[in-house]
Amino acid sequence: MDYRNTECPVCKKIFSDSDDIVVCPDCGAPYHRNCYELIGNCLYKDVHGTDKAYSPSKSNNDSENNYGDELKSCPRCGANNSKDSMFCESCGFIFGSAQNNSTQGNPFLSGIPFVFDPMGGVDPNEPIDGVPSGEIAKYVRTNTPYYMSIFKKIKDQNKSKFNFGAFLFSGAWFLYRKQYKIGAIITALVFGIMIASSFITYNYTQSIAKVLLNSTGSALNSDSIGIVELVLGSPDLSTLEKILFFMPYILSFLNILIMIFSGAFANRIYLKHSIKLIKSIKEKSTTELDYKNAIGEQGGVNVKILPVLLICYAIIEYLPRFLIK
Repeated sequence: MDYRNTECPVCKKIFSDSDDIVVCPDCGAPYHRNCYELIGNCLYKDVHGTDKAYSPSKSNNDSENNYGDELKSCPRCGANNSKDSMFCESCGFIFGSAQNNSTQGNPFLSGIPFVFDPMGGVDPNEPIDGVPSGEIAKYVRTNTPYYMSIFKKIKDQNKSKFNFGAFLFSGAWFLYRKQYKIGAIITALVFGIMIASSFITYNYTQSIAKVLLNSTGSALNSDSIGIVELVLGSPDLSTLEKILFFMPYILSFLNILIMIFSGAFANRIYLKHSIKLIKSIKEKSTTELDYKNAIGEQGGVNVKILPVLLICYAIIEYLPRFLIK
C-alpha cells in the first residue's frame, strides 16, 4: 500500500518513500520498523477484531478521537482511551490543549516521562561511543527508558545512578542482564562467602561463644557487644580462635562491599558491555537483517537463569548444616 501522507502511530511522523515500514499482521497498522521494535507490539492490539481497530481508510488528521467515537487516542504514546478520559491510562498524559500547555515540560504535572517514552527522552539517532542510542535500546529491550536516560547521563555528564537491583542481587543481576563473565565472578564470590560464613559459624563461632559464656558464667543470650568484649579480652582463646570467631562478620562486611560495588558501577559496566557487544555483532554481520536478528537474540534479559539461581541459593543456605563436624 501507499503510506505517503500517513503518520506513524508511535512517533507521529509522516512516512516518506525511503522509510523502512512494517505493518501489523492483524490490523495492517503501519509503523517505522524502529518504532515498532521499540514498543514491541501493535498499539491497537486491544481493539483488534472490532470496528474500532485501525483501518487505512480512517484519516490521520481527525481530532483527538482518531479511532472511533468511543475511543480517544493519546497524542503522546498512541494508547487508546475512552472518550471521557481526562488522563491517558498508559502514560498519564492530560487531555485538553489548555492543560497540555500548562503542564508541558513539567514532569511532576504531565506524568513520569519514562512511562510513555521507550527511549527515556533520548534521540534514537544520538550516538553513544559510536553506537546509535536506538540500537542500544534494541539490545537492552526491557526497561529501556531507565537505562537509556542513564546511559545518556553517563555520556554527557560522566555521572551514573545507583542501581538498587544490582545492589540487592549482585551477581544475579549481571547474569539476568546477560553479562555472564562478571556475573559468574561476582556470583561465585557471593556463594563462596555464604558457604564459608555458614561453615565457620556452625563449626567454630557458635561453639567458641558457647564455651566462653559457660566458662565465665554469662548468660547464653548475652548481647553481641558483651560477647565481643569477652572474646577480645579472653586469655584462654588463641589468636586463630579469635579470628575464626570474627570471620563471619568480616565475610558479611565483604559481601556488603560487593553489593555496594555492584550498585554503584552496574550501569557503567552494562553500558560498556552493550556497546562492546553491539560493535562486535556489527563487525561479524554480513547483512543488516543478520545484524538486527543477532541484537535481538543476544540482547534483552535471561529469565530462565533466575530459578536456577534461587535453587543454588537454597542449596547453599542449607549445605553447611550437613558439613558440621
